[in-house]
Amino acid sequence: ETDRWTVGVSLTVPIFQYSNLATLSGAHADERRAEATLQQADRQAAVNLSTALTGLQLAVENVDVMTEVRDAAETRAEIARGQYSTGLCSYTDWDLIETDLVAQEQALLSAKQAAVNSEADWEQALGRGDIP
Repeated sequence: ETDRWTVGVSLTVPIFQYSNLATLSGAHADERRAEATLQQADRQAAVNLSTALTGLQLAVENVDVMTEVRDAAETRAEIARGQYSTGLCSYTDWDLIETDLVAQEQALLSAKQAAVNSEADWEQALGRGDIP
């Protein structure tokens, strides 16, 4: 009369877990951070390309200008040599003109070196050059 049996089953279904929400939120934050890093890298690459291209263009233009200046100094030196040999130009003037020619030739070589360096910077910005 007093014996009663009771049987029960308990079932728990997690509908919402905070740990999954935190993991998902962290993953979204990591994704946004990765996207921002990628965008920053893209902008920096564009700036590097633009800077390298501008540097190369200026260096090439400088070589052209320095070539013209050197050619003018060479013409002036040829004239001064002729005048000096006929006595129409003093030694001091002739020496100054020849020294200026040498200085212009050195400046042209420096401009060419700068152009080669700028070309290497451009190649590196494109990803073709060796990274030092």
